[in-house]
Amino acid sequence: MARKIVSKGPAPAVTRADMVRQRRNRPAAATAASVVMRSPQELLIARQRRIKAPRGSAAPREHGIMWGAVAAIPWRMHPLTLPKFEIGWRMASFALAALCASVMGYMLFAPMFFVGDINLAGNVYVDAQEIATAANAHDMNILWLDPVQINARLTEIPGIASAKVFVDWPPSVAIEVVEKQPQLLWQQGSVGMWVDAAGDVFPARAEVAGLLPIIVDDAVAPLEAGKSPPMAAIAGALQLRSLRPNIELLHYETARGLSYQDGRNWRGYFGAGTDMQVKLSIYESLVDNLVQRGIKPRVISVENPQLPYYR
Repeated sequence: MARKIVSKGPAPAVTRADMVRQRRNRPAAATAASVVMRSPQELLIARQRRIKAPRGSAAPREHGIMWGAVAAIPWRMHPLTLPKFEIGWRMASFALAALCASVMGYMLFAPMFFVGDINLAGNVYVDAQEIATAANAHDMNILWLDPVQINARLTEIPGIASAKVFVDWPPSVAIEVVEKQPQLLWQQGSVGMWVDAAGDVFPARAEVAGLLPIIVDDAVAPLEAGKSPPMAAIAGALQLRSLRPNIELLHYETARGLSYQDGRNWRGYFGAGTDMQVKLSIYESLVDNLVQRGIKPRVISVENPQLPYYR
């Protein structure tokens, strides 16, 4: 059976008003389906892509993820980078040398590195100013002080037996000295010198009670620098003083040794050496014999204990 074809004629044209009317009459479900929920971050990315993309070009897809007509680009946090500075070994060496020179210059000239007052202890007879001058540490940079050299200079002072030097921070110097102890006063050529038990001679710096004076009768010139009295005479004088504390003065002659003026108006000669105990015993026996016999001698000699005599 043949179909009957009916001609409808040309389709009527769709105007803009018809399109607006159709959009208004569209069901709410269809409209809701085209609405895509985006986060603020996604909207920002989409806006940037629309600005950067040229007209007529499609937005590139990434990882195959699309929300509506705009592709969502994953947020990437780029690490913070600093500009790179390349310093050569020459520049590093120069900078290190300059730093060391600056530090050294500061240490050499800054007032905080200089020694002020010196703390001194142990001196009784030697003047403090003499010790400070020999130490040469006042107003000196602590970097230049050598305790060993200071100690050597201090022990060269006559009358100083030993010394200890302490250099500390903040810059300070402490000195502790041990002085030689005078035992005898050696008077030669009108100049008195102290003598200790070891026979060392050093200047007499003060009046010391209890020192046994020894007057050299056969010498006019003072004792030469660097020389000491005969050690046998020193040892004999110290032994006589210990055996007869009442002896207040001794005389010395190069040929006859030690002697003293007896209170009974004669001179007793004892020579030198450490056999004074034997000589004193012979001397006292001889004196007793002479007193018993009523003899008043001018000289009694026990220089040679084997051949004592009197006259």
